[in-house]
Amino acid sequence: MRGHTLRRIHIVFLVALTSLTSNLSKAQDFQGGLAGLVRDSSGALVSEATATVQLLGADLKRETRTNSNGEFRFNALPPGDYAITVNAKGFGQANATVPVQVRSVQSITVTLIPATLTQTVNVTAGA
Repeated sequence: MRGHTLRRIHIVFLVALTSLTSNLSKAQDFQGGLAGLVRDSSGALVSEATATVQLLGADLKRETRTNSNGEFRFNALPPGDYAITVNAKGFGQANATVPVQVRSVQSITVTLIPATLTQTVNVTAGA
């Protein structure tokens, strides 16, 4: 009798585990990703740049940094159009809108332009 109870518990546990993993994989099927490469205007890779994505029309916002190879990646994004912003010290900000689709990873290359030097000039009217 005790053997039958343990066997029943084991079967119920396996069914529950199978159901849970099945539901998790289905949830991932309805998401996509975004992978990018950041370069400067000379083609050199830019590490430690900050990449931010925001789903247009929603509150979903994520941020990451590029690695030493200038790469960044956002996984498990709901499908839709994303505003992406890339910043790095010494460079101007780059902006783009990128579509993310279900079960695919959108790849982009971002080129950062060196920031222009700004100079303040004070002009005084003469008498």
